This record gives sequence, C-alpha cells and structure tokens, in this order.
Amino acid sequence: MKRLVVVLLLAFAACESQEPPPAACGPIPQVTVNAGETATVTGCFDDPSGDTLVYPGPLFDLEIAFTSSVSSTVRSHVRDARDEWEAVLEDTELDEVTIDEERSCLGISRYVGTVDDHLILVHVDSIDGEGGWLAYAGYCYRRLADDSPVLSATWIDSADVERMLDEDALVPVAFHELAHALGFSGRHWGRLALLDEDEDYDPHFEGELAIEAFDEAGGEDYDGEKVNHWRESVFRDEIMTPFINLENDELPISAITLQAMADAGYEVDVSRADDYELPDPTVPPPGALAKGGRAVFDLSNDVVWGPVTVLDADGRIIRVIPPPPGSVRWPPPGREVRIEPPAPPRNPQRLRPR
Repeated sequence: MKRLVVVLLLAFAACESQEPPPAACGPIPQVTVNAGETATVTGCFDDPSGDTLVYPGPLFDLEIAFTSSVSSTVRSHVRDARDEWEAVLEDTELDEVTIDEERSCLGISRYVGTVDDHLILVHVDSIDGEGGWLAYAGYCYRRLADDSPVLSATWIDSADVERMLDEDALVPVAFHELAHALGFSGRHWGRLALLDEDEDYDPHFEGELAIEAFDEAGGEDYDGEKVNHWRESVFRDEIMTPFINLENDELPISAITLQAMADAGYEVDVSRADDYELPDPTVPPPGALAKGGRAVFDLSNDVVWGPVTVLDADGRIIRVIPPPPGSVRWPPPGREVRIEPPAPPRNPQRLRPR
C-alpha cells in the first residue's frame, strides 16, 4: 500500500520573535485522499514561516465485507476490533492481489477485486445454538510470495450474539477471530516453520520474538503446548487463550501475541501491547472458568480449515492445498451465503486519526 501524504498549506502570520509551531485556527475537516494524490486545506492553520505539515497514513488495511445478516451493532463492534488490528499492524505493507471475480471462503462468497492488504468476510448465522460454538474463522487464500493470508472469513453464531453484547464480549471475541483470520493458527505457523512437533505431538511455537516476549513475561521455565491458542492454564486471561473469561474485567493483549504475528511476517507495533505477566501456576485463578458471575466464552474449537488456495499477484491460482485430515467441514452443504451486491470498496488511504 502506498503511503498517504496529506499536505496542509498554511496561512502566513507575523511572528515577532521565535517562531511557534503551526497552530490550528479552527476546526480541521476530515480529509480523504486516494493513493498518489494530495489534498489542500486552507484556513485551518497559522504558521509564520509557511511550513507544510506532512502526515503519513497507515500502510495496513483490513477490509471487512459483511453479509446482510450482520446488524449495524455487530458491525460496529467488529470494526472496533478491526481498528485495533490495523493500529497494531499499521506499518505492514503486503503486495496487492487482484482477484477479478467472485470467490468463496468458508461458505461466504463475494466479488473480490484488488485486495490490499487483507479481506475478511463476516456472517452471522446459526451454528449450533446458544452456548456452544460461538464463532470460528480461517483463511482460504494466501500469497505465493510470502505466504501471507489474503482472503478469510468468520461466522458468528446468531444464538450467542445478544449474550456477547450483554457481556461486552463481542469486541474481544472479534479481535480473537480476526487474529486467526490473519494467520494466528497452528497450520499457518507450521507452514512458516514456526512449530516444533515432537513424536508425542506436543507442538511448540518457535518464533524467536514471541519466545523472547514470553520469557520476559515470566515464562523462561515453561514447557508446554503453544499452538492455535495459548494454553489457558498458563496464560489465564490473555486474549488468545481458548476462553474469553470476563470474570476479572481484563483481557490483555500481550506482547507475546503481537510478537507471534511479527514472527509470522507482519510489522508489529508492540507498544500497543498491554502490560502482562504470566500468572503464578501454583495460585488458582480467581473465578476462572467458574460457574456464576460473569460469562466465560469458549473459543477452543474456533479455527476451521478448508482448502487453501495459493495465488500470485495477478490472482492466478498456483496450487490448492487440501485441508488437514480430520478437519471439520463448515458450513455443511446448502449453507452457502453470498454478499450481493458487493459493498463499495473502503478507501484504504483514508486518514484515520491515531
């Protein structure tokens, strides 16, 4: 994605001594600029020397396409989660991929067009009733050049939406599912040689940056499973464990999670990580997974894999990788849904205040 530059031409003002920095002299309007263009805004700033202000725009764009089943409230919460991921991955620039036709991912189809950097299709529908499978996600297309996901999908169980909204859980659940859509999963890590699978099938994540962050959080002596989700007994309430536990009102996004994404090839702003230390394993977690109190949301089976199609930059299919043996097929036959007409493309170069 090309870096956005918005140039504001500043009005001249007299300065008797030392020049102060440019100052706003009125409300600053929202400015939308396409890649390669500039916008001129007058009457907004006073500056004695006539300097220009140059604002670099974010590189990473996570486009979301919703089916008609997704309410405006749910869309807002999913976008909030999207905004956080875009901020974390702001400096990531992936190659554009043009898919000039309709494609399907996990039973959701849409005309794709040019993807820069990632497109996720979101659908709300019945999965298995209240309290079971809350949501799931996975990617279906990836780039040939660097293995980065291009197109993914997530389903949210309509039977659980109101409960998640009532408990303020939908944003963290959406953040969690978007992580899987972007490649936070054992299958993707295995492709990138980030997993060590021993003969007893005890897979360990081997990304150097995530391991360093894990050790800094107090995990130097830990030996255990680290794949698809961080183990609940070790991480407790971290956002990428298999349970979203709202008992303590804290769901930290740890540097371990962000650095795992860096190990997978993303440019990560680790300063956006929350303060986090691994809990003492000898101390029982207060209220964790207990009945009563606030809800615990089970996401332990939320990564679904279908075939993964490898594309070159022109959208040509290079090969198709079948799902792992024993993978759950979702959706069942006859559950296909289509996004029609396609939503107008979201401007990837819009200026979003940070």
